[in-house]
Amino acid sequence: MVIALSERVLSPARPPLVAAGLVAVPNQPLVLDAVAPFGLQIELFERLATLLSSIETACPRLLLVDSDLVPNFRDLRAFARSRRPDVRIVALSCFWSDREESLRACADAVLHKPPRASEWASVLGAYADCI
Repeated sequence: MVIALSERVLSPARPPLVAAGLVAVPNQPLVLDAVAPFGLQIELFERLATLLSSIETACPRLLLVDSDLVPNFRDLRAFARSRRPDVRIVALSCFWSDREESLRACADAVLHKPPRASEWASVLGAYADCI
């Protein structure tokens, strides 16, 4: 488990965005680098069971989920929304994935891995502004 806090100073009016992610260990440093500019407080997991336990205990505002690590994305979405109806779910997908179209149907957004700064900035910046 990795916990990362951005070094960016947040205004007192906006608490840090709380997020959880299901990300393979080799990709975790890339994800941490991609979310750092947004003052994102994120906890990353490498196992689905650990993420599900975290969601059950206290579902965060934002979930970043590597689609390769989830056998049924719709079930994960239903479970997370049963705990927190306003949770934002972002699927992480390889470029040119056959699953991307189905992911777009059940995730709030799809981001590609490895992270590209401009793509991730547009999505995460929008969520940071509204959450």
